[in-house]
Amino acid sequence: MEISAQANQRRIQVIPAQSDNQPTYVFLVFPWIHEWSEQQNRARRREFREACVWVAKLKFERATDIVGLATETGIDHSRRSEDAVYLDAREWSGTDEERARSYQCDLG
Repeated sequence: MEISAQANQRRIQVIPAQSDNQPTYVFLVFPWIHEWSEQQNRARRREFREACVWVAKLKFERATDIVGLATETGIDHSRRSEDAVYLDAREWSGTDEERARSYQCDLG
């Protein structure tokens, strides 16, 4: 699977679990802001990636294992980095749902 976006765009692709014992995957490409440091860019991407896995749980209620993978757009392929996050959503609470809805509202 290939996900592509222009240098200044973000793109999200969610692959829902095909059965109850498989994870849901969230793939994210996120724009690199050249005026920011690497640390700032990675922190911003990490925060957005985390929000995406929480919102994926809202969209796919049966998802219990959610894996988020992210990289950036707008820089040379040889300099790209990747990172991942895992959300265990087996014990999803009302507070968790509120948090996810807040992410969804705040980040679009």
